[in-house]
Amino acid sequence: MSSTDPDRRNIDAAREAALLFREVTALGDDPRPEMAWTETLADLLAALHHLADHEIGPDGFEVCLRRAEFNYAYEAPRDKAGDGP
Repeated sequence: MSSTDPDRRNIDAAREAALLFREVTALGDDPRPEMAWTETLADLLAALHHLADHEIGPDGFEVCLRRAEFNYAYEAPRDKAGDGP
């Protein structure tokens, strides 16, 4: 994680967490990268859903999703010239 941009650091940290989750659970071994990431992230999201509901209470995951929507504004990726998706 070499980036100093806060959003980039969060993405880098999320990637590291997902890779650790993949290592611990032995998920994401599909030879197709898109499928490996889909499997890993889907299972990680399901685990986070259960964890949030357990640690926060019923609807804990929904509370976290609302917080994420409040904290982050997602934009369509821009090309290198910065003039469009």
